Amino acid sequence: MIVNLSSSSCRRKDMLFDKQKEVLLAKIEGGEMPTGRGKNQETSLVRPGDTRWGSHYRTLSHIESMWDAVIEVLGIVEDDVRVPSREGGLVHQMETFSFVFILKMMLKLLCMTDDLSLLLQKKDQNVVQAMSLVMDVRTRLINWRNDGWEPLLEDVKAFCTKNDIPIPNMDDMFTKWGKSRKGGRNNVTADHFFHVDTFYVAIDSITTKFDHRFNEVSSEMLQNFSCLDPRNSFSRFNVVKLAQLTEIYHADFSNYECEHIEYNLELFIIHMRRVEDFRACHDIASLAKKMVELDIMFPTIYRLIELALLLTVATQRLKGPFQQ
Repeated sequence: MIVNLSSSSCRRKDMLFDKQKEVLLAKIEGGEMPTGRGKNQETSLVRPGDTRWGSHYRTLSHIESMWDAVIEVLGIVEDDVRVPSREGGLVHQMETFSFVFILKMMLKLLCMTDDLSLLLQKKDQNVVQAMSLVMDVRTRLINWRNDGWEPLLEDVKAFCTKNDIPIPNMDDMFTKWGKSRKGGRNNVTADHFFHVDTFYVAIDSITTKFDHRFNEVSSEMLQNFSCLDPRNSFSRFNVVKLAQLTEIYHADFSNYECEHIEYNLELFIIHMRRVEDFRACHDIASLAKKMVELDIMFPTIYRLIELALLLTVATQRLKGPFQQ
């Protein structure tokens, strides 16, 4: 709604541009902001759908960097009698500790997860890279959950102080959203609300999705498939781990194939490293394509490669819930 109201017409876009220019000039003249090529060029808010990947991170980042201009334009819109009163209260909603806290928290979360979000939406998705990023992002989220509360709170307080936004006493009682003020059992301290009910819950919801879709068993399976990565002359190739996949997918392989898989893998890797045509392969998909082009006869290994490529579709399923 903030983006829509601020940029819904050419007049408002021009207003936002002019206000942002005034703010930037004032900050530059006051020595509050550095200058240089490529700096201070945000002059409009970007709807998530305006970018190829729907980058909510970019939109929120612009709201933060253009805060003064956005507030002033919304204030002008609020005085416009044609705007419904519920929309006119956006300035009041933005100039609250709760709004700033959510803004800062989401910026940090989206910053940590944006690369993974973009990778999961690519058609030429690299399964190995995606799996590696999933594990890395999950670790970063857990580390931030353990150590990120105090820095986040200080960042929010600093922003509120700079913009004259009231900061609540974190020990005071706080009424949860959507809860009646009657009945004290629905009230918690502000510290508990922001620290536990908001900060912890947001992080836990993401890590839970990771754990649900990539549990210990599936993670190990994906790591096994990563042994087919052709980069650096198949540096991750591991006969034992790849052979284990025929046990996991036993319905796709005959008893004979399972018994001889290690021998086939050893012959396969010798051939792959010897033939120069495969040195240009940069992922499992390009490896499969090259094998088809050269009519290489390793049917059992090629079936493993096909299963690995199916994981590209499987990891796509994470995209929807993850972006929510």
